[in-house]
Amino acid sequence: MSKDFSPDRILDTIEEEKITTAVFGSNYLNQLMNSPMIDKCDLRSLRRVAVTGAPLPEEAWKKAIQRFGNIFVHTYGLSEVAAITCMPAYNVVVEDLHGREATIHFCGKETQYKEIRIVHEEGKPVTDGEIGDTIVNRMAFIVGY
Repeated sequence: MSKDFSPDRILDTIEEEKITTAVFGSNYLNQLMNSPMIDKCDLRSLRRVAVTGAPLPEEAWKKAIQRFGNIFVHTYGLSEVAAITCMPAYNVVVEDLHGREATIHFCGKETQYKEIRIVHEEGKPVTDGEIGDTIVNRMAFIVGY
């Protein structure tokens, strides 16, 4: 395992080791998709890719889905809580059933054993579309935090 992220090395490893499942931060997936090696490696072994962190630009989703198929699960979380939401592959859609472009505007649903609320500074729940702070129940925290 390397301490430094190298898109070309990761792609070579997936090909050589026939990796079936991978987890990448969204910025790393974006770097992989922009590597000149992306179309030179045989990556057909990949069956599932979990993407964590910030939302990917829509063009990056399109490029990734075109290259690999819809094998992606997108999660959001914190190091001390792990995944708090999960958007399964069937929700990662950039075109609707009629071929029209659709956009990804949500981060999935709360994961098992997580209770999440989005609140104002005063601690009251926000309404749809409002920005707020994410509150996660303490039972979801990893031991030691």
